[in-house]
Amino acid sequence: MEINNKYIKNCLICGSNQLRKMKGYEKDHLVRCQHCSFVFSNVKPSQEELDEVYRGYSREVTRTKLTLEKMGHVALKLKNLQKCKRVLDIGCGDGEFLKIFKDMGCEVFGTEYDPIAEDICRNKGIAMLGGGLMPSVDGGKQLEQFDLVVLTEVIEHVNNPIDVIENISQLLKKDGLLYLTTPNFSSLERRVLLGQWGMFCYPEHISFYSPRTLNAILRRCGYEKVSLTTENISVFRIIQFLNRKKVSAGSISNRNPELVAAAAQTAVSNSRLLLFAKKIVNVILNITNTGTSLIAVYRKV
Repeated sequence: MEINNKYIKNCLICGSNQLRKMKGYEKDHLVRCQHCSFVFSNVKPSQEELDEVYRGYSREVTRTKLTLEKMGHVALKLKNLQKCKRVLDIGCGDGEFLKIFKDMGCEVFGTEYDPIAEDICRNKGIAMLGGGLMPSVDGGKQLEQFDLVVLTEVIEHVNNPIDVIENISQLLKKDGLLYLTTPNFSSLERRVLLGQWGMFCYPEHISFYSPRTLNAILRRCGYEKVSLTTENISVFRIIQFLNRKKVSAGSISNRNPELVAAAAQTAVSNSRLLLFAKKIVNVILNITNTGTSLIAVYRKV
């Protein structure tokens, strides 16, 4: 792959040099590979830009009760699917997802970019590994040691996805699971908001996957699909977009998107009818591959 000081010349997945700039997405420098359809930024962020973005990025955040319950449900499902004993979360943030696994009796490990986030995780009893997105293998002692590797909302931040996924393969046991989530470029939300989609935020997000391209990269790296689904529409992102439109029109809204989204989430959780409607919507989004989130569970073969 040819990468100079500023521009990426080849597709990050297939290596093709047939890249086309995407009209309407210039602010994020997006190109689409004409061979495999992968979408990414062809401008390589500087180290200074990355340091500015990720300084303090993964500190502790406030989560709703519904979000925590969902995290617990996902963790239990993964643990039962693989009977996990050792779990690694790459880019684990404040460690809350790993803490759930720890409370279920798993041995848990994490990595983080920010030293303060590392300390937060250690205080929760999480063993932290060096190496960030490419965890150190400590002279081979950690090779093929993990039953499950978690990579949530991370792969969209990197322009070396093949290297990251192949390194995970070295850490996973045979038949071990990779649980990965990332924004879905093929989502209904992106198709409506186009270049104003809230997931476009160069230099933080620089790679954008569809079900097709995510499956392609994981299959190439030696994984078989257990499940690949899409779900949800982000109320927060839509309100954020509408607020920006009001501001540009000269009418500044005082409605906080996070508060409105949280209120909507609470309203849904307290209504059987709305919960049922949400399930129906998610079924449709999954069938059409147009949910905002891509959720992948793949097994190392």
